[in-house]
Amino acid sequence: EDRTIGVEETVVTVRTFSETNKQWKLIDCGGHKAYMLTNQLMLSDNALAIIVVDISQYELNEECFRQNVGDFLEVLYEKNSRAHVVIVMNKVDQLTISSSEISAKYNAHMQTCLHQFLEIREAEIQRMSGMNTAGDSRHNNEITKRLHFLRLQRITVAEDVLLTSCATHEGVKSLLNLLAKLSEDANLLPSLQTELPSSWVKVEDELVQLTPHHSVPITDVSDAIALSAQYGLTKEGCLSLLNYLYQVGSVLYFSGQVALSNVLFPSTAFVVDVFKAVFRHDHSDLSYDHRFMRTGISSQQFEELKHDLVHNGIARIPMLLALWNEFHLTADRHIDIFIRLFLAFDFAYLIASKDEVAQRLSNTFRRQPLAIPTSTTAQLLPSVSDNVSTSFASASQMLVNPQLSEDSKPADGLISELKENNVGLLLPWLLNEQQPCDVFQLWPQDRGAGTMQVVVKYSFACSCPLGLFERLSARCHRHSSYVRHWRNGLLMCYGPATLHLSCNTKPP
Repeated sequence: EDRTIGVEETVVTVRTFSETNKQWKLIDCGGHKAYMLTNQLMLSDNALAIIVVDISQYELNEECFRQNVGDFLEVLYEKNSRAHVVIVMNKVDQLTISSSEISAKYNAHMQTCLHQFLEIREAEIQRMSGMNTAGDSRHNNEITKRLHFLRLQRITVAEDVLLTSCATHEGVKSLLNLLAKLSEDANLLPSLQTELPSSWVKVEDELVQLTPHHSVPITDVSDAIALSAQYGLTKEGCLSLLNYLYQVGSVLYFSGQVALSNVLFPSTAFVVDVFKAVFRHDHSDLSYDHRFMRTGISSQQFEELKHDLVHNGIARIPMLLALWNEFHLTADRHIDIFIRLFLAFDFAYLIASKDEVAQRLSNTFRRQPLAIPTSTTAQLLPSVSDNVSTSFASASQMLVNPQLSEDSKPADGLISELKENNVGLLLPWLLNEQQPCDVFQLWPQDRGAGTMQVVVKYSFACSCPLGLFERLSARCHRHSSYVRHWRNGLLMCYGPATLHLSCNTKPP
């Protein structure tokens, strides 16, 4: 009944109708907006997606459907086009009407809203089918690719809503019966029917057993390849196994990210716990305790670091070291890996010290042109000419350089260098939702002579995908000097121009 913080995992064994046992890994993702980004790391096509709604707080209208169901369906459409979805209405014991009345009333509502939701997506396909920009082959190619993606989607939503109660256990048997049925449905979840080679099973067991023997369950892919060779697997066979284990949720392995391609997380639960320490909605409740004392943070420093985290969405390196203290992330290599992970998926971006930010702000409104990097490496870094220290740029390059080789290792003292330069990670998901009061001063209505304003508005068919604007905020920082930022907006500079971006998440 308690609110889920971040992501929690458990394993359930289900007895099927054919008298066989199937194991399901249940990944309980917190519904708070602060967790939307990290939740997407856990999504897979080879999964059943259960959207749980608190029926005691649910109102029968379109806006409530959008917030509690529609937004999550949007994420699944974009990330997991073959997902099978079940909607569960929990806490039915808190309603005063009978179960049959609840079932009829809420099923009818859900079916109506789902039908409208699918109609809107079909309209998007029709609208894009009619788009054609004469002479712009690149734009037309992007439209074609988008249409191909939309038409290949095979997401399915169960017709009936399941009614449950954690207090009375009502509906739990129905949910277990559903899992038993899906366990034997090769069309919906083919991975459950896959017979794995015995060598794969042995290697998987060995990888899982790595976790208890390591205080920090992180290993190199090269070590996994060496382990697999003992069971007759080639390098290619091992990489195929790791990709499979990632798809079914047993490990985390990001082969598509060059800076992380040699990193394997045998324990998804460990990664989840590390993320939960940072991506939380209750940082305002932080108190000065043993975590901060152990890492040498004074009470005064703690207050400054907490203020940066709660009010500015900035996690300085000392704050990260303290939040991660219980996970034994004491080696530079471990901290380096998780910072790489944050940066690779646009969870955050590096931000310099307060003095450097203030200097960049001053330069911006003296209208000094800001240098736009041109090289592949420099595009991911703050420009040194923007008054960002050389040491900050150097340390940043080591973390986010896309040309890192497979066998690259973090440089000695890298995290110490970031710490000494008061570098932090700005986490857009933790930013204050209120727009800073001085934005209207920095973005005046009177533009002045010789300036031009261009307004571009982009409307989504259903709603803005969860996490899109936050990731856009993180990615834009690679090419700009930030002036002000808040949860649904940012004011930034790109060369001699100033851009004011905002996201309206409310329906028109």
